[in-house]
Amino acid sequence: MKKILLAMVILLSIVLPNRISALESSFYEGEYLPNMYIKKFKNNSSTGKYEQMRVFRRNSDNRVVYCLELWETLNSNKNLVGDNYINYSNIDSNTLNRIMLIAYYGYNYGNHTDIKWYGITQFMIWKEIEKNSNIYFTDTLNGNKVEKYESEMSEINELVNKHSILPGLKNIYDVSINKPIELIDNNGVLNSYNMSVDNTLRYKRVNNKLEVEALNKNGGYIFLYKQDNIYSNNPIIYTDSDGQNLLLPGSYPKLYKNIIINVPLINLTINKYDIDTKSTNPSGEANFDGITFELYDMNNKLIDTKIINNNKIIFNNIPAGRYYLKEVYPGIGYKNNTEIKYIDLDKSNNNINIYNTVIKNKIKIHKQLKKVNNNLIPEEDAVFSVYNNNVEEVLEFKTDANGYYEFELPYGTYTIKQLSGKRNYKYVDDFTITVNEEDKTQEFNLYNEELIVPIQITNLDNESNLPILESGAEFIIKNLDTLEEHALITDDFGKSNIILLEPGNYEIKQIKAITNYLKEENIITLYINDNSFSYDEEIYNIDIKNEKEKSKIEISKLINYYLDDELVNTEENNDITIPIYAKNDIYTKDGIKRYSKDEEVDIVSKLSKDLIYGDYYINNNSEIINLSLNNPETKEVKLIEDIYKYTEIDNIPNTYIEDKDNNYLYILMMLLGLYLLYWSKRYENN
Repeated sequence: MKKILLAMVILLSIVLPNRISALESSFYEGEYLPNMYIKKFKNNSSTGKYEQMRVFRRNSDNRVVYCLELWETLNSNKNLVGDNYINYSNIDSNTLNRIMLIAYYGYNYGNHTDIKWYGITQFMIWKEIEKNSNIYFTDTLNGNKVEKYESEMSEINELVNKHSILPGLKNIYDVSINKPIELIDNNGVLNSYNMSVDNTLRYKRVNNKLEVEALNKNGGYIFLYKQDNIYSNNPIIYTDSDGQNLLLPGSYPKLYKNIIINVPLINLTINKYDIDTKSTNPSGEANFDGITFELYDMNNKLIDTKIINNNKIIFNNIPAGRYYLKEVYPGIGYKNNTEIKYIDLDKSNNNINIYNTVIKNKIKIHKQLKKVNNNLIPEEDAVFSVYNNNVEEVLEFKTDANGYYEFELPYGTYTIKQLSGKRNYKYVDDFTITVNEEDKTQEFNLYNEELIVPIQITNLDNESNLPILESGAEFIIKNLDTLEEHALITDDFGKSNIILLEPGNYEIKQIKAITNYLKEENIITLYINDNSFSYDEEIYNIDIKNEKEKSKIEISKLINYYLDDELVNTEENNDITIPIYAKNDIYTKDGIKRYSKDEEVDIVSKLSKDLIYGDYYINNNSEIINLSLNNPETKEVKLIEDIYKYTEIDNIPNTYIEDKDNNYLYILMMLLGLYLLYWSKRYENN
C-alpha cells in the first residue's frame, strides 16, 4: 500500500499542468520557404489565393509560431496577448489538441530540423482547422497542384495518432518472487515512455518488451510516463481580434500509466497419491497417516512443516515464488521419497500432486505334486486366490506348465488359498504372506501330497459281527490299474496289517479263512479318490465277514415191537423230535459263549440240523448219547426203542383152536385188542 501511495504522489507531481500567466508579444513575417507554394480556396468558391509560404516568428526570441486562420493577415509590430492553449475557444477541443500535437511533432521534433518541416507543419494545421476550404501545394507560384511531402505528413500524422496511446499493459500483474515475467506492449508505444521503477524490482526494457522480476514478497510498482524534453512552456495561443491568431508550440499534457507488480499470497495444497492406484486410495494396507513435508525457499530457508490431513497438506499464505518440498516421513507402508520437488508457486500452480511408491515384494510360487514315493513333479494350472486382511480377493492366479507363478504384493498381510488343482492330491494349507520390507523377494515351494489312504481289514464273524480272535486270515488287494498286489494277514485280534494305497481301482480277495470258518468267495471292489476319501483319513477299515463251518446231524429212530419177547414188528418213526444239549460251555472264535453246559441247544428231528462245532449230548430215554461235532460232515444218530408186551389169554375157546381156519376174523380182533391195550398202558406209565 505504501508503494501505491508513493506512486500516486509522484504521478500527481508529474501530470499537474503548469499555469501560465498572461503575457504579451509581437511577431513578424520571416523568411520565405524555398519552393513551397500553395493555393487556397474557400468552400465552394473558384476564386482563391496563391502564395509562397514563409516563416512567422516571435520578435523577442525568434521562435517560430503558426497561423491559426487561413485567410487572416498578421498585424506586425502589434503586441498580442497570449494564454494557455486550453483556454482557447475558437476551435473545438479535439481539433485544438490535434493541432497542438502537429505543432509539437512537426518542425524541430527529432530530426525535423530542415525548414521545410515548418511549411509542412503549417500546411497540416491549416488543413485541420479549415476542413471546408481547399488548400494544396503547387509546383510554382500560382502553378499547378502537386502532391508533395506525403511521407513527411504521414510521419507527423503517425506520431500524432500514437501520441495518446498508452502502453498495452495491465494495471496489475501477479508475479512470483525471483521469477522474471515478460510484459509485451501490444500497442507498440512502450519505448516512447519514461519509466520509474521501485527498487524492489529488477527490470530490463528492450523496445516494446519489459522483463520484470520481484525481489521479495512486497512486489513493487512501475510508473510509465511520457514527458516533453523539448519545450519549457505549454503551448500558447496569441489572439488578435482583427488579425491573425498565432500558436507558439510547447509541451503536451503529460501521459502516464501506473503498473503494480503484486506478489500474491497463495495457499499451497499438496495432494498425496498412490502411484499405483493413481488416487488417494493406498495400495494394500499402506496409509498416508503421518506423512510430513517441509517447505523451503530457494535460499534454503525453512518456510513451514506440515503433517497430512485428509490426504492433503496445505501451506497457508505463501508468497508466489519458487520453492522446494522435502518429504520428512512417507507414511505407513511407503518408500521414503528422497526426491526434491521444486514448485513454481502461483495462482495457476498451487495444487500439487505428489505420488508415493508403496513397499512391494516379489512373490515367487513354485507348485509341485508329491507322489507316494516322494517324487516331485511340477503342477500346471493349480489355481490360487490371494486375500487381503479384509478377506477381499485381490488376485487369482494359475501356475504355468512348470508350476511357477510370479507376482507383486504391496505392503500388508495376505492369505493365500488354493482353489483348485490336480485330482487326488491334497491342497496346500492356507498360508500367510507379510510384506513390510522394501525390495524383497519371497519364494514359496508348495507341495500337494498325493491322496494316501491307510487300509486295514477286520475279519468278522458274520453272525456276531465281532472280530474273529485268531490270526491267519489272508487277503490280497490288487491295483487294477498297475496290477500291483498287496498281502494282508490278520492278527490274534482279527485285524490285518495296514497298507497305504494311492488313488486307483482295487479288488480285494480272501485267499484263506481261519480254521472252522468259510472263506468269503465274493470279490470286494474299492475305488480310491478324493471324492470318497478324505486327506486326513486315519485308517480306512474294511470289514470282511466269514461264516462259521457247521456240522450236520441227522436223527433217525427205529421202534421194535415185542410180544411176549418175540419181535413182532419194526417200524421207523419219521415224526421224531428230540432235544440236543451242550455237553460243556461252547465258545466260538469271536470270543462269544454260544451255549452253556446242559443248555438245550435245539430240537432235532429226522431232518438234518447245522450246529457249530462242539460237544453235545442227547438223552434218549435216560440213555445219554455223546456227540462230538468238529467237521462239516453229517453226523448220523440212530435211536432204537424196544417195546415189549405180554398178554394173558385164558380159556381160549376150543372152537378157536378147532375151527381156527374159520375164525380168522376173531383172531385179528384179538390181536388188535392186545395192541391197543399195550399202548394204553405205555402212555399211562409215561
